[in-house]
Amino acid sequence: VNLYDQVGGGDTESPTLTGVITANSKTSSSINVSCPAATDNVGVAYYEWSSNGGTSWVTGTTTHNFTGLTAGTQYQIRARASDAAGNKSGVLSLAVTTDAEAAPVLTGTITVSNKTSTSITASCPSASGSVTGYEWSIGGAWVSDTTSHSFTGLAASTEYTVQVRAVGPGGNSAPLSLPVTTDAVAAAAPLT
Repeated sequence: VNLYDQVGGGDTESPTLTGVITANSKTSSSINVSCPAATDNVGVAYYEWSSNGGTSWVTGTTTHNFTGLTAGTQYQIRARASDAAGNKSGVLSLAVTTDAEAAPVLTGTITVSNKTSTSITASCPSASGSVTGYEWSIGGAWVSDTTSHSFTGLAASTEYTVQVRAVGPGGNSAPLSLPVTTDAVAAAAPLT
């Protein structure tokens, strides 16, 4: 038997790939998949994978991990086998949707760095996860800011519930809360 005919240009028989693609695991940004082993008259050289329905392919083995994906998005996974002569098997297909992105997690406590009879300045720890900003409230509308915020125009000797939450593509974290009482109005100095 001519070895060239088996391995080189004389081999025209495509590998056979049957079965189904299995989604082993997935997150909001990755999908891990596998396919059955293919058979070939000479031997399977490698496998090719696509996450965009076959528009582009990457070389791999029977298992592949797609990363850098978009959360909550459906991907058309394709797999095929190739021999050394470049003959391709038929394509296996599977639609897989990445997980929705999780909301950020904000833990710890609010710290008051300064307060007067008319203002409260507070800060919070940094949240974990995908964070785009922070929102603060003292019982009314939420106001966008960083991990620190100053409330002004408050009433003296009044208890306010300071709240903060982290904001991200996956939604808002559970808020942290802290009751804070503004200072009393300082007594006027006596006239002399």
